[in-house]
This record gives sequence, C-alpha cells and structure tokens, in this order.
Amino acid sequence: MTAGQVARVLNEHPAVHSLASVTGPESTLLRFRTTDKGSDAVLSVLDAEGVGVDFGVVDIVSLLGTKPRLGGSAAASGGRKKRRYRVSDRASLEEIYEVVDSQNHLTFNYLGFILVAALIAAVGLATNSEAVVVASMLVSPLMGPIMAMTFGTAISDPVLRYKGARNEIIGFLLTFAVGFVWAFATWPFPDLWGTNEQLSRGGPAGVYAGIALAIPSGIGVGLATTGGGISALVGCAISAALLPPVTNSGMYVGYSIVQCTPIGGTQSCSHSLRVAGYSSLIFAVNVFFIYIMALVVFKLKKVRSLTKPSAQYTELREDWYSNGSPATHLLSTSHLAEANESIETVRPGLDLIFGKPRSRTKDE
Repeated sequence: MTAGQVARVLNEHPAVHSLASVTGPESTLLRFRTTDKGSDAVLSVLDAEGVGVDFGVVDIVSLLGTKPRLGGSAAASGGRKKRRYRVSDRASLEEIYEVVDSQNHLTFNYLGFILVAALIAAVGLATNSEAVVVASMLVSPLMGPIMAMTFGTAISDPVLRYKGARNEIIGFLLTFAVGFVWAFATWPFPDLWGTNEQLSRGGPAGVYAGIALAIPSGIGVGLATTGGGISALVGCAISAALLPPVTNSGMYVGYSIVQCTPIGGTQSCSHSLRVAGYSSLIFAVNVFFIYIMALVVFKLKKVRSLTKPSAQYTELREDWYSNGSPATHLLSTSHLAEANESIETVRPGLDLIFGKPRSRTKDE
C-alpha cells in the first residue's frame, strides 16, 4: 500500500480532520488532526492498513490546543451538534501504554520515593498523626506497578505484567524493611507504640474498610488509566492507602521480636504479630480488589491486545538501524517501495513517520 492509498482511507474517516500531504525525495508525510475520542478508531484503521505493522511508523503528539477547534464549524454556523458519549470512549492503547510504562520502572527514584514514603508513614503511625500518614500516600509510587500488572493482563503483555509484579514486590519488601528497622530504633520509647493509627490497621475492621475503599479505587484507577492521564491516580492512591499498612506490618513484626526477648521485657508478642498480620492482609486485599475492578473497567472500555509489527517488518527495521542500509533480501521490490514511503499522522495526538534511513558516513 502506498501513502496515497493510505491518504484516501484516512480522508474517508469521519474522525480525521485537515489531512495534508507533503512528499519528499524518499518519503511522504501525511498529517492530520483528530479528537482524543477518535484517536483509537483512527489507529485501528491504520493498523488494518498495515501502517506501523508492515510499513511506516506512527508517532502520537499531543497539542495544547488548535484554532479553529475541531468540529467547531457547526457551532460557528449557528447549528448545534449533538455529542455522543460511549462507555468505551478512551485514549488510544498506544497512549495508555506510554502512561502506564512511565510509572513502572525500577529506578533509583522509584526506590527513593518508596523509602521516603515509608519513613513518613512510620513517623505518622508512631505519632498518631493522620495528616502525616496521608502525606506518605501522596509520595508513594506503589500504585504504578499495580496499574502495570492490570493493564499488562488486559492487553496480554506478560513482560509488562511481570515488571509490574516485580516492582510491587520490591516496593513491598523495602517498605516492610523500613517499618521493621523503625521498631528497633524506637523500642525505648513506649509512647510511640500502640497508637490509634497503628491499631486501626491491625484488626478485621481495617480489612473490611480496605475492601470498601479498594473497590471504588480500582474503578478510579481504570478510568484514570484509560483516560490517558495520571492526575486522578493521586486521589486513588490516597483512598487505597497501600503503603501505611505495609509499614505498620513491618513495625509490629519488629515490636513482636523486641517484646519476646529480654530487651523488651516479658510482654506477650502475640498481639503485635496479630496486628502485623492484619496490616499485611489489608495491603493484599487492596491490591487484589484494585486489580479486579480495574480489569472490569478495561473490559468495559474495550481494551484489547496491541497490534504488533510483523516479524518481517521488525527484522527489516533492525537491519536498517544496525547496518545503515535497507535489507533488500527481506522484502520484494513492491514492498520496498511501500516501506520507503513515509507516513506521518498528527493529532491532538498523532504523529507517524517512516522513510528510508540515510546511509551512514565513515565519520559516524
């Protein structure tokens, strides 16, 4: 398929606006605009035509605004266009993937935020300060890996799902370790033990409350993710309260060890272990229900597996980038002609470009 054929297909799509074409010596650029709601439908059409799958590259570019507004002609002429909203309206899968993946990297910053959030939570729990505990939820990045696990399941991406699970487990262990160390550092100060903020997370009532909060939080996570943004995830993270129970669990495991040794006296350690167990259960319940409810939202939003580039096209691109010249043995002459044509799409969202790479010089 040539760029001209793709242009004709796009020109017939109702969600495509202001289609323009620029042809160069070795490539063709197609540019158009579309709405956020229309982007997924347009990308589905491009997938069906093989753009980004057998030839071409799709880049998505967000615009702060456009003048005149898309669909504004009806309003300008005094007409009134009826808006249609569907449950399945969402950002394109490519946009969602980038948002999710950006929150799912095991970096120094991720570990640093976990450490800082756990310390803040420990201070809030020990001093019985609800405001400080809430502050730790704002810093905590534990929601990102859960989002990755859920989205990875929805699009059948085992790598994304595995990375999310790995990062969540590492975050859990680091948070638990901070609480554990805190217990030994504060054992000489009995006023920092047994606060209401700690004990409220150490019984069945805390588990029931966790379930009641995790269900709407999971729905919120799904809606925020499919909307292509992460701003709403902050509120979801606060409502789910993932990190403080883990810190509390580590603290009370440490307290139980201190209480069962001569260092802490002759107090019973069973109560502390009970609090630690319920705190860990709250975290597990939160993760489970957020995962399930977000999957339900993804199903309603018709999230599906991403269309991957064909093996032939992937091999061709790898050969181009590694050798600096086309791998002519991979494609027929007609396919090479198609691959050398560049297609770009721009929307308040889309950019698509592909062309024959220039040959590398000896200096490069």
